[in-house]
Amino acid sequence: MNELLGMLLHFQNLVYLPLGKFDFPAISMLLYKEIIEITTFDMFPTDDWYPAWFDLPYSPPFNREFEAFKFDGTIFILNLGSLWLIFVTMIL
Repeated sequence: MNELLGMLLHFQNLVYLPLGKFDFPAISMLLYKEIIEITTFDMFPTDDWYPAWFDLPYSPPFNREFEAFKFDGTIFILNLGSLWLIFVTMIL
């Protein structure tokens, strides 16, 4: 089980690599966009829920790469997505 968790952590680091200022071919960016859905564990439609629950201001994406990976702003709770709900339920 420890090897599986270690692999998952390294996989997440690899997937977020295109957020830096590196040039990647277009085909690899398409692959990264598909894999990001798996690594973010985004199971619930939180983009619809969080604006109704919280009064969060609008913030533009940090740069074009962040916008492509659906990090639509700099607000931490919105960028966490479903992981924030999982963390809250674990704490309670």
